Amino acid sequence: MACVVICFLLLGVSAFAADGPNLVKQLNDQLANVAERVSAAVVVISVDKSVWGAGEEAGELPFEPYRDYGGPRRGGPRKRSPEGQGSGFILRKDGYILTNNHVVDGATKIEVRLKDGRIFPAKLQGVDDKTDLAVLKVDATNLPTATLGNSDSVRVGEFAIAVGTPYSLDYSVTVGVISQKHRSGLGVASYEDFIQTDAKINPGNSGGPLVNIDGEVIGVNTLIRGLRTDIGFAIPINMAMDIAGKLISQGKVVRPWVGVGFKHLSADKELQAYLGGTGNEVVVDMLHPNAPAIASPLRPTDVIVAVNGVKVRSPKDVQNEVMKRKIGEEVAFHVLRDGKPVDIAIKTKELPTESPKPPPPPADKLRREKPDQGLGLTVQALNKVPVEQLDLEEAQGVFVSGTDLGGPADLAGLQHGDVITEIDRQPVASVEQYTELVKKADLNRGVLVFFSRQGTLSYALIRKPREN
Repeated sequence: MACVVICFLLLGVSAFAADGPNLVKQLNDQLANVAERVSAAVVVISVDKSVWGAGEEAGELPFEPYRDYGGPRRGGPRKRSPEGQGSGFILRKDGYILTNNHVVDGATKIEVRLKDGRIFPAKLQGVDDKTDLAVLKVDATNLPTATLGNSDSVRVGEFAIAVGTPYSLDYSVTVGVISQKHRSGLGVASYEDFIQTDAKINPGNSGGPLVNIDGEVIGVNTLIRGLRTDIGFAIPINMAMDIAGKLISQGKVVRPWVGVGFKHLSADKELQAYLGGTGNEVVVDMLHPNAPAIASPLRPTDVIVAVNGVKVRSPKDVQNEVMKRKIGEEVAFHVLRDGKPVDIAIKTKELPTESPKPPPPPADKLRREKPDQGLGLTVQALNKVPVEQLDLEEAQGVFVSGTDLGGPADLAGLQHGDVITEIDRQPVASVEQYTELVKKADLNRGVLVFFSRQGTLSYALIRKPREN
């Protein structure tokens, strides 16, 4: 019925009345041919892995990667060694297979089964958890391979066909359309640029191909927005093949890095009011420790206008421009600071394999119950603080030794152990200088404080607490 309606809309009433049945049959034959041809290059991936079960009933997640192979689980935590299934497809005749990292993550044993029934043990060639991709290798030759398309040329509204193993139902085929492109911000990978589709995909489809009407792979099925929905997401094949090529040749993915955290200015309404702007701008949120950016003039709250001469409108735009540079090359940032343009060049380094550990939560015993005046905190000179309490590399600043419970600094997120380096863009080199700057500060407008927490440079906009 869906195909009849589509043909009717595309060809018009008169044309459909005359040629509709033939057109529908042609479309039906094309879809069946695509399913048959693509399935030959699709593999069923079986894995053994040790995981921890859920302690409470595992409800429906807002975004559900295909990690679960069964229904909700009850009872206390327990270790289990399940056999799970996912999907993948063959890239090369000599046995390289592309799938999702979460399909094989933690696997102690991996097997792949072809459409013709052959089963091969597989080994991990390489994984990239930042895009949720993995490449497997089997010892075989002359295998059937998938035909790859160009995801950059995919248009919204085109047919989309998913092939995979949902709920252990091998080689299931579903048909839908491309719902949208360039979806990001889903919080499931560090680098997101998903194709959205309504072709029905479910747990077990992970790693399988999303193909167009010509049978060309345009994406790698990766996640769904909650179970029992028709909203699925696939990694564009152009992006996936760039990663796969590096995993095959190097066994890993090496990325350029400047160590800057970005966000939309609209994500911080108080900062938006302080800086001005529409909220659509990209603002520097933090500089990571030991990163190239932390030794540069770039600072938190700088508003990024362009990178490498290209205007940017989202954190993803900034990320994409940085990724175009090779390690050791410079990235040119054009930013606004207090409304004035500043140009900053930062030379990239290799992205560390481990992400920085999050700073510890504040210690309640160091939050005083009785607020004082000013920012609501006490500070010490760095040379007065025992070395074992510092765990930092700051050459100057003042050490936050305590905050007032419910005071301005406490509400803004400052905590014991932070090192304040600037107040309203003025450097802080001593307790005396800190005191003078606080006297001049305007809590009604907001006091912009730069601080370091375990080497990460960030900011807090401290304002007078609202009266209830």
